[in-house]
Amino acid sequence: MDSAVVPPQKKQKVEHYKPKERKCTSCEDTKTRYEFSKKQWNKGPDKSRCTACISKENPLQDDQKQTKAIAEKETHEHNEKIECTLCKKLKARNEFSWRQLQKGTNKCSSCILKAECFACETIKPKTEFHRREISPNNVNLYRCKECVDGGAPELRKCSTCQEVKPANDSFSPKDSKCTLCLAVEREALKEKYDKANCMVCGLKQQRTEMSVV
Repeated sequence: MDSAVVPPQKKQKVEHYKPKERKCTSCEDTKTRYEFSKKQWNKGPDKSRCTACISKENPLQDDQKQTKAIAEKETHEHNEKIECTLCKKLKARNEFSWRQLQKGTNKCSSCILKAECFACETIKPKTEFHRREISPNNVNLYRCKECVDGGAPELRKCSTCQEVKPANDSFSPKDSKCTLCLAVEREALKEKYDKANCMVCGLKQQRTEMSVV
């Protein structure tokens, strides 16, 4: 028995999607939905303006806003006062270099070539200091040539307790923490790692009193 022959079906005509259209209230041209912003489209048929018409007006407004923002920033920077870490005076921002402000050292342009001697507590030009004294690798407090020649001791400020102590007696070479603070830290670390919590009683015990199961 021959199988029934199925006649070929006609292809249905597919209607392509046609986007909605609307007339722009500015240029009065009929444009598609995609030529309007969402905000403008939601305003309704009689109030919508296309993006092309809005973009013709915005550049001027953007330039005005940008000019105003730059002027406000320059005014703020001109009026802003920053304290110099050396002379302790409040000065305008433009009296500090960009590098000083980025580093956070905040030395004004008048003090950038100066340093303070901790021994005589005097601000002097850097030419009155030995190069090793004002070197970035020097962790001791600065001493001028006159104080070094006069026998002023090397002093260092501890980064933990913030106390000024003799560098040779209280510090290891090139260490910013004094020996007392380092000893306290080592003792705290030892106590932290020498004990552990017991899984049964929950108490902290010495590791030597615990067995590995």
